[in-house]
Amino acid sequence: MAATRPQAANHLFLGKEDIEQNISAIARLLNKINPDIVALQEADGPSGWSGNFDYIELLAREAGYPWYYRANHAENWLFSYGTAILSRLPVTETIQHTFNPSPPTFNEGFLLGQVNWMNHNAPGSALAVDVVSVHLDFPDNG
Repeated sequence: MAATRPQAANHLFLGKEDIEQNISAIARLLNKINPDIVALQEADGPSGWSGNFDYIELLAREAGYPWYYRANHAENWLFSYGTAILSRLPVTETIQHTFNPSPPTFNEGFLLGQVNWMNHNAPGSALAVDVVSVHLDFPDNG
């Protein structure tokens, strides 16, 4: 989540405390606008690059999202990141996919989550809705 480093070139120039404060600011914004579902790209997992903690777990906890999922699409000795979904609605299934490499950039991909959305036309029933967090890249290898 590049938003966790708004003024820095990359995470290596920030301390864990700075990153946690930035995640807390994002959580406050999410609480203010109150979306049921949030799709994220460049979602950092525990790694040297990110202060060795899971950004998505912290954000989900601070913003009150009981269902959260992160898919790793790029991982090595320094970093671990991908796409993520936060949801206040039950997530019944997830599917993740990593795209073929597109040098010079790292792998990207998508995370699909199926949620049970309340059907206002039929009270007491829910619709299964697919939500996708996709991260595309600029190289065209077609």
